Amino acid sequence: MRVANILFTFLIVTPLHDLMLNISITLFWTCIVVVTVFIFKTKLHLFKFLCVICLLIFYYSIYSWATNDWDVLPTMQKVNFINLTSLILGLEYFTKQKDFAHIKVRSHKK
Repeated sequence: MRVANILFTFLIVTPLHDLMLNISITLFWTCIVVVTVFIFKTKLHLFKFLCVICLLIFYYSIYSWATNDWDVLPTMQKVNFINLTSLILGLEYFTKQKDFAHIKVRSHKK
């Protein structure tokens, strides 16, 4: 999924800018939702809170954009960026592999 996101982010500089940007954003937020699902399977309560806040801010930003509330949108984008960056950096530097060791991935039966 990351490779697809990199590809679509790179294609933003083409005339297909709007389409590529929407696809890139969709892929990125799909990753954040998947991360949130895995975080909810752990005992990392601060990160659970950050994931929920991150998603709420994102959805509120989308709502602001859809309702043409242009006054609040730049502020929400900055808050969204700061919250998302703190979530990603927090997961990188303040979690260990053993925090996620108990999560079992389901396999498909053939």
